[in-house]
Amino acid sequence: MDPSKEDKAAFLTIAAQNKPDVPFNEPIKLIVHAYFPRPKDHYLKSGLRITAPYWHTGTPDADNILKFVGDALNGIFWKDDKCISGAMVTKEYTEGTPRVMIEISQLNGDN
Repeated sequence: MDPSKEDKAAFLTIAAQNKPDVPFNEPIKLIVHAYFPRPKDHYLKSGLRITAPYWHTGTPDADNILKFVGDALNGIFWKDDKCISGAMVTKEYTEGTPRVMIEISQLNGDN
């Protein structure tokens, strides 16, 4: 399912607070960390279950998260998402605020 234009606009509004002065126009590596809220069944009355998973394996798929971020930040953080030459996505549970954290680094011959 393609996220709505409203979802992308809301994401961009938050992300734009950290946008570069000039969009990247060279090879970049993108690392996306997506943090999801834990479901209630991860908890006992005494706290987090010892068997509660660390990694989130449900929807959305990692590739859909990457596509969403790539499309939403296109033209703002990078001139064109063709600049993304390397990428990694992690999906984790959090007991804190659900969020997406993005790391962008320029690639050169050494990395």
